Amino acid sequence: MEKIKPHLTEIVIFLVVIFLLLLGTYSRNKLWGDKIGLWTDCVKKSPHKGRPYVNLGFAYIESGPLKRLLKIYPYFPNAHHLLGIVCAAQHQFDKAVAEFEWEIRINPYHALAHLNLGQIYWYEFQNRQKALTHLKTALMLDPLLPNRAEIRRLVRLLEGLP
Repeated sequence: MEKIKPHLTEIVIFLVVIFLLLLGTYSRNKLWGDKIGLWTDCVKKSPHKGRPYVNLGFAYIESGPLKRLLKIYPYFPNAHHLLGIVCAAQHQFDKAVAEFEWEIRINPYHALAHLNLGQIYWYEFQNRQKALTHLKTALMLDPLLPNRAEIRRLVRLLEGLP
């Protein structure tokens, strides 16, 4: 068999393609260092999907500007509740409880904050009394609470009723 010798132009084209691919990979990897940039890019590429919007929202909540907002306006409605949801999603339940309790101090009638506290107190900390208090309060505050039957069933279970 005869040896095939690559031409100089083939080598140059190959090196240029490799260089462009490396450059694209490097610029794309910069996005992974910044959650807001990453999820903004995902929203641009998939504007009709919900997950990129939700994750972008969580990234904004976790970022410094929203935390600075809470330092300036600690009584901003629903902000602590949303931050508590982010903490709970990240399995930071102590922080989530602190945020939900702060939201209840701002608005004692926030049914979802009570519901989230009740669920965390029972499922994560096994604190029956605090779970019952918050779950009953949530049921009392909002007659249209999602999964109302499930919450009632949990309350009956915690009370030791059939």
